[in-house]
Amino acid sequence: MWPNQRIGPIWHQLFSELCYMRLLLTSTLMAGVFIPLSAAWGQSVSTDAMGDLLVDQAQSTASETSTNTATDVGAAATTVTALPQLRGRIQYPVGPVAPVTPANQAVTPVQPLQGPGRDGDDQSDAYEAQGLKLGTFVLYPSISFTIEATDNIDDVSVGVNGQSGTTELELRAESDWSRHALSVTTRLGMTGYNEPNRKPDTEQFIDGSLELDLADQSKLTLTGSAQQEREAANSVELVASGGTAEIQSTFSTGAVLDQGAGIFRFQLRGAMAAESYEEDSTRDFQTFTFGGRTGFALTDQVTPFVDLEMSRKVYRQSTNTQNGDSLRGSIGLEVNNRETLSGEASIGLISWRPKISGQEGDSMLFADASLTWSPNALWSLTGGLETDLTSSSTGATSVATYTASFSASYAVRDNLDLGASTTLSREVYNGIGRRDSVFDGTLSAEYSFNRYSQLIASVGHERRNSTQIGSEYSENKAGLTLKFQR
Repeated sequence: MWPNQRIGPIWHQLFSELCYMRLLLTSTLMAGVFIPLSAAWGQSVSTDAMGDLLVDQAQSTASETSTNTATDVGAAATTVTALPQLRGRIQYPVGPVAPVTPANQAVTPVQPLQGPGRDGDDQSDAYEAQGLKLGTFVLYPSISFTIEATDNIDDVSVGVNGQSGTTELELRAESDWSRHALSVTTRLGMTGYNEPNRKPDTEQFIDGSLELDLADQSKLTLTGSAQQEREAANSVELVASGGTAEIQSTFSTGAVLDQGAGIFRFQLRGAMAAESYEEDSTRDFQTFTFGGRTGFALTDQVTPFVDLEMSRKVYRQSTNTQNGDSLRGSIGLEVNNRETLSGEASIGLISWRPKISGQEGDSMLFADASLTWSPNALWSLTGGLETDLTSSSTGATSVATYTASFSASYAVRDNLDLGASTTLSREVYNGIGRRDSVFDGTLSAEYSFNRYSQLIASVGHERRNSTQIGSEYSENKAGLTLKFQR
């Protein structure tokens, strides 16, 4: 995965970046403020107040939504890889088809299992964030400083070396209610470039989820998110449109109603998503999705189901040839055993029908899956399959994307975790004969000095092979993150 001739230059770049004081000057000053605050927080926690401040990390993790960005090496190392979400609980992704990597996936990964012995383990709790109690909420603030070196900073066929530094602030709020649950995460990041010399990039992100326990076997979940960042320069849709990378804003909101009736399970869900671009409104669009599911509890852990979902894609420019409707139907099996295995798998048919008369539509069979297995307290293995069919600006009638993901994490010690992840996708552009394959692999290590500070290192390789000349690229990268949390 790492060619021998590139290992030396990459680590030389990373070492040079560590020593480059101009890039780290801001990070050092901010760390100088944050470390004393962390120490003060730790000293202020008395024995009497410890019970109020200690929050079950498993509960907070289960309600947290993660979003990986190209510069967020720390997030990529801790969440390992973004896997397809359980369809019944999905936060619908928005945006045109882009290279399927952790940096471009907008779906939420399956939450890791705690496994036997993990929940309530006093030794592992010694390295978990406690948070700050504020009324009926617990706040989890953090700040991280990341440096990254790469031999292809823009992921293009003829790339250039690059080094960057990112400072990221995050605040997560979790409710401490007996019945309902509210979780809100907000993140602000800035990335500066040492090489090549270019303007800094910023990212703003906020995500929230509200779970309402309406009655016995009845639950309503409301979600919403907003994000603003610069789009990936190597996006297939961007290259096809002939434009330049712009500031991209995305917004989504959704609702899921789950209702039980004896052994039967019913679900209704709907979502709306919008995407806009700063300088080209003709690329702005909205998607509207409505779906439902019916299942029955074969056992207390196994539930077969039938799922149906419809969506409509509408561009701001009414005559846009990418407007259309999608219909997706599947049958599957959901497994829920939080001690060892959790997730679902399904097979079905998906079709795309454009709104412009005379255009051809496409249909295909698909298989989806998202499973997490935790055989013991040390290992957590996750795997997923995801299939999508949508319109494209490349001249194809549609583009079909098949994605397989796998990740593994291993707790070497209470304060040391190793992770590995890989994502492989196949993109088929119907009508023009283009076929792309995208691979992304990452190795990571996370070391906790104490509950307030962590050091995260990662190395990775990404590659795109394409039948279209000039669309291929490969990238090797290495990153280091220092994170402080409360």
